[in-house]
Amino acid sequence: MSKQESYIEKLYNSIEKMSSYKDTISKNPENIKEIIELYKYVKKSLDLFYKDGEIISKYGMVLAIIMSCEAKLPKRFIIESNPKFNYYKDDRINKPIQDEELLDKLVLKTRKELLNFYSLDNPNDVIKKICFTNNCYDASTIFKAVCDDNDIKSYMIELNPGYSNRENLCNGNCFHYFNIVYHNKKYFLVDCTYRQFFKIKGNFLEKIGILNIQGCLPGTFMLMDEERKKVAQKILKDGWIELDDNVLKHYLDGFTISYRNGLYYEKTNDYSYTTEYTTDDYIRFLKGEDNQINHEGKEVLGYQKRPSK
Repeated sequence: MSKQESYIEKLYNSIEKMSSYKDTISKNPENIKEIIELYKYVKKSLDLFYKDGEIISKYGMVLAIIMSCEAKLPKRFIIESNPKFNYYKDDRINKPIQDEELLDKLVLKTRKELLNFYSLDNPNDVIKKICFTNNCYDASTIFKAVCDDNDIKSYMIELNPGYSNRENLCNGNCFHYFNIVYHNKKYFLVDCTYRQFFKIKGNFLEKIGILNIQGCLPGTFMLMDEERKKVAQKILKDGWIELDDNVLKHYLDGFTISYRNGLYYEKTNDYSYTTEYTTDDYIRFLKGEDNQINHEGKEVLGYQKRPSK
């Protein structure tokens, strides 16, 4: 048996460990040492699957095992995030209308439409359990259509890893969509699927450094800073927040930090989990005039393509 085969066999045992550990995790979401140990173990042996500057095909089995173990994690969140939602509430928009009422109704209409992708037996209970993973494009499209139908100025914003849609830093994954609304001479940021970034699955710093897979989700980084946390809590509950310079920076900082892989920390030795980007920088990023890659480098962003030293 080769070293790779022996290693993979040991990893398969991790699936059994996670299976027996699931009940313990479900009762105490903080008790997640098995998955953390799995990430650490994988990172110690990545050289076995990297040859001549390439990740070898057998590494796909390692990723499959990681995903199998992650699938056994409970469907819970790292922060209380029950959306403000009542499926049976009147969502008609009658003008003139105040900002808060308008945004609440726009989000309510969007969330109602999103629930068509799920069971509607009890929508007010269902929405507390789902995280809307991979629904961001649908949500932003629905929201934009609702705004258009009501003559409300809005924009659909696409976020790509490193703020570039050309470099394909995550093999076509890790993109996100949100909306911006302009009403009464004010701007509002709307994200109806933000909850997906705060689920337990994927919110482990220990995941940073594993090859060819998304690292830690933005949720962990949003909770590291009190101002970022306030922004996150508002969006998680209401689906929207009034947009100013600080809000835009805090919101995008979470994504920016999440795009960094283990090579970034090897290169910089900076574990502050902050950014020096300003609101003006981010506006240029969103306009496509600049991007994170120009400032930090391609290798240290997105899916990690070689083991850290």
